[in-house]
Amino acid sequence: MKKKYFFIILLFLSTLFSFGQTVSSFTPSSACSNSGASITINGSGFKVPTEVDDVLFNGLSATTFTVISDTEINVTLPNDATTGKITITAGAVANISVNDFAVNPLIPVSVSISSSDGNNIICASESVMFTATPTNGGDSPLYQWQVNGLNVGTPSLSNTFSTSTLQNGWVVSVVLTSNITPCPIGNPATSNSISTTVNPIPATPTASNNGPLCVGSTLNLTTPLVSGATYSWTGPNSFSSGLQNPSISGVTLATAGTYNVIVTVAGCPSAAGSTTVVVNPIPATPTASNNGPLCVGSTLNLTTPLVSGATYSWTGPNSFSSGLQNPSISGVTLATAGTYNVTVTVAGCPSAAGSTTVIVNAIPATPTASNNGQLCVGSTLNLTTPLVSGATYSWTGPNSFSSGLQNPSISGVTLATAGTYNVTVTVAGCPSAAGSTIVVVNPIPATPTASNNGPLCVGSTLNLTTPLVSGATYSWTGPNSFSSGLQNPSISGVTLATAGTYNVIVTVAGCPSAEGSTTVVVNPIPATPTASNNGPLCVGSTLNLTTPLVSGA
Repeated sequence: MKKKYFFIILLFLSTLFSFGQTVSSFTPSSACSNSGASITINGSGFKVPTEVDDVLFNGLSATTFTVISDTEINVTLPNDATTGKITITAGAVANISVNDFAVNPLIPVSVSISSSDGNNIICASESVMFTATPTNGGDSPLYQWQVNGLNVGTPSLSNTFSTSTLQNGWVVSVVLTSNITPCPIGNPATSNSISTTVNPIPATPTASNNGPLCVGSTLNLTTPLVSGATYSWTGPNSFSSGLQNPSISGVTLATAGTYNVIVTVAGCPSAAGSTTVVVNPIPATPTASNNGPLCVGSTLNLTTPLVSGATYSWTGPNSFSSGLQNPSISGVTLATAGTYNVTVTVAGCPSAAGSTTVIVNAIPATPTASNNGQLCVGSTLNLTTPLVSGATYSWTGPNSFSSGLQNPSISGVTLATAGTYNVTVTVAGCPSAAGSTIVVVNPIPATPTASNNGPLCVGSTLNLTTPLVSGATYSWTGPNSFSSGLQNPSISGVTLATAGTYNVIVTVAGCPSAEGSTTVVVNPIPATPTASNNGPLCVGSTLNLTTPLVSGA
């Protein structure tokens, strides 16, 4: 039995080695990764006895291959194949090449460019240089520079491109042709594009000034507005300014000369525009004065010293103007207040303005005077008027009363205190009209006489009485929180607790009297006595009636 199996295995091996596939060569011997290269494999036994059913590159199966004949296979290099042996299989039999098939990695080629002007903004005719930076360009890459997609010159080894003829918005790029081997990808490579903003040179600005000028006046340098521009002025005495229309106040003879201005738009400067400034001497600044502060309704006098050969020009609030040396304004109002300027002109050259400030104070409003009356004799009179900022106060009244307080007081008033009180307020020297208030002082009623109908017995009625006072109100108080507003109140069913002192106050015209008092006495009812006699008696005998002794009864 063992011999039978041995011969079967021997026959199988003999058949296998007699009819297996062999790989003798392949063309090409290498290819680029993921290139899908077509490879021809030569050998034998590719169809007989069993046709090849798979081709593997370093273990990775090729999805596309064709068995052309028993000696030739055409196969497409599978993606992601790596360097290694080629294996062909037919059923369970595999045959491996002697040599490796080389799979070369892909080498990406790229290029980027940069500009010598970092923000890609230049002025017209300004030179700018672009520099190409290659990746995997090889040892001698070629560069084809392009402007707006059109070639500039021919391909060269230079990785820089300089130009001064760019126009606004033109786009620069480069095409790199690498000579790197063996498997470049993305070759030739096109760079990023750089669009350059080319700003024009501004026109030469027109410079002007407000001369001829007089010493001490203000020089105004002007140039027309240029949208988006900055300005640079220079001139005598190291003058410089970045304003469009600068000024120099208080000019001197040294201010005269030539002033230049340059406008710069988007970083591009113009040529300089020029203007010549002429400065003439002027009279001294006049001294201006006035007779203020004033109150509304008075007369304003403006004055300035005489200047030989001069003319005068006064101006001020409310469109005031005068050619007099010393003008006046009668009946001034608050609108008259403000600054008044005077210039003197000699030989056509006006001085700087001399100024004086006129203050016109308003007449304060008539104050409101008031008091805390009606008052009772002996109380305190409080005179009041509202606070006025910055004011002083003057009160006058009966009995030669006067006070400088805003809200004065008079303690212990008498009937002679009554009458009219006047107050004026003064602000900045201007007094108001007088405000008035009438003070009423009432007498204190006489102390009322209080009386009662006691002594009383428990359970009887208490009658409290006081004489009638014309126009008076009454206020009784007493024990057990008793109170009454009647002239003559009563309490029925008195108890021992009713006893005590009762007070009464009469009030006339709001003035209360002193208290009048009366003391109420309430006596208890004695206990019912025990009565007895010495009967029964005989006719003619003596009857004796008896009851126990009660003290004080």
